[in-house]
Amino acid sequence: MYHPVVLQKMNEETEAYEDVKKIHALQVNHRNGAESFDSAAGQYHLGLVFRFAWTRTIEAIRFDPQHYRLMYNGQAFAVTNYDDYMERHLYVNVTGVAYG
Repeated sequence: MYHPVVLQKMNEETEAYEDVKKIHALQVNHRNGAESFDSAAGQYHLGLVFRFAWTRTIEAIRFDPQHYRLMYNGQAFAVTNYDDYMERHLYVNVTGVAYG
């Protein structure tokens, strides 16, 4: 089962996120320890690991993660990690955290 995701990149002039491409994650899993509750702020942060087939579009995240986010089920996930295991360019795990 594929999971639809929209890859977005921040426009540096407007600071608004714009769609780059609609992609499909092969798997979406909860990240261990990513669910946190900040009692001072009363906020819960959900972390998910998205597994994608490697593409050049996905690889762009590797070099500029702070300007990308993933839209999944109507929620924005800030990219916090990119893992191309042994740089084989087969599958990539991208970790995202939802703030808000």
